[in-house]
Amino acid sequence: MVASTDIKFYVHTNNNAPQLTNNFGCMISLLDACLVNGFGSQAVETMTANGTTVTATFGSAHNFLKGQVIKVVGADQAEFNGEHRINVESATSISFSFTGANVTQATGSIFVSLPPIGWEKPFGDTGGKAAYRSTNEALTARPYLRVVDEIDPVWSSTYAKYAKVGLVEDMTGIDAMSGFQTPFDSMAPNKNWVGSGSGSAAYNGWAKWHYSILNGIRNASGSQTQTQNNSSVPKDGIRQWFVIGGGDFFYILNTVTPLDGQYLFYGCGVIEKSTKTDEDMWFLASDLSYTTAGNTYALYGFNNLAYQLDYSSTVTMLLYKTLSRLAGDRCFLTCIKTARERDALIYSGSSDYVLNTGDINGQPLIPPVFLSLEGAFTRVLGHPPALYWLLRDKPFGDTQLVSNGDQLLLAKHVMTSTEFGQVMFDLGGGA
Repeated sequence: MVASTDIKFYVHTNNNAPQLTNNFGCMISLLDACLVNGFGSQAVETMTANGTTVTATFGSAHNFLKGQVIKVVGADQAEFNGEHRINVESATSISFSFTGANVTQATGSIFVSLPPIGWEKPFGDTGGKAAYRSTNEALTARPYLRVVDEIDPVWSSTYAKYAKVGLVEDMTGIDAMSGFQTPFDSMAPNKNWVGSGSGSAAYNGWAKWHYSILNGIRNASGSQTQTQNNSSVPKDGIRQWFVIGGGDFFYILNTVTPLDGQYLFYGCGVIEKSTKTDEDMWFLASDLSYTTAGNTYALYGFNNLAYQLDYSSTVTMLLYKTLSRLAGDRCFLTCIKTARERDALIYSGSSDYVLNTGDINGQPLIPPVFLSLEGAFTRVLGHPPALYWLLRDKPFGDTQLVSNGDQLLLAKHVMTSTEFGQVMFDLGGGA
């Protein structure tokens, strides 16, 4: 069976990958590459087929990963061209399945690259502003993801670096917004986009994707949690990142200090609905933090994949155009088959919460994470797409592929509140 290529992923170690550093604009470059343009084109030395299996060899290390989707162009035989998911890889070769069983040798000037997820970038400027949008016109709601990743006039170049993000109903230019926004404060309409104050008393943004601050969630040894403030000077160096997504969603997992393995969880997209509703509902996964540059805070208080996501305080999942929300509602991430009370702590992949169930992989895989509103009554909204929870302590290697029936799943290390944990992503049908 030829594997689905709808869901794609990328890592910072891919050849010619954009890098997150201690410089404004990094997040825009990353989004451009993964969502819109693709990257990493490499010449192929040979491409041969044995039955339905194609093997491509390169003159040097290609740095593709097993499970990644690649795009082949330039082969004289059309069967080889197009998108394919890698099912075997070594340092200088990759293999994938195709349907051209009668073709044995590819000729031509052949190149392989990582194709984009397939979003569009309707608006941008020469600085650090951009607006991205799903190209799926069948969606009932298709907001713009507006990203501002440039230094604000009230901010110092030595302060923490992050992108200010929000979902906007309509745009006619990068600074021309109208309609509904998430997040939005009617008492301070520019709260998410325009800084105020000065020096250590400056405010700059509300919903944020951090990528360069002084401290991670834990110290270098991982033994204790850390606090920080945005006026402290971040360390120079390359941050780790991982991006995965499809036509209606994407997630960015990244560290905020050089090579510390403490991945935070960001992204946006359409919630996979559990019940039939007339309108598609979007989520925005971000840190929601409105504080001064000099204020001390704990990053794990904002970025929390664990259990409770409160609208009024430490929100991670913001819901776009949620109808009929009650004042007492709180947004929860939870998973089925997990008995818990309102304040139960279930951190994905950080502890052995259940015994081995004896499945084919030797570890239990948990069904999708669910989003629900709990207030006067509980309303299950659906679940973030392609995201699975684990109730075992990091049972798989980082970016390890796991077959689960017809599903191809990928494990990824992530910080779950203050704990080192793991989640699973659904890549669709396996090869």
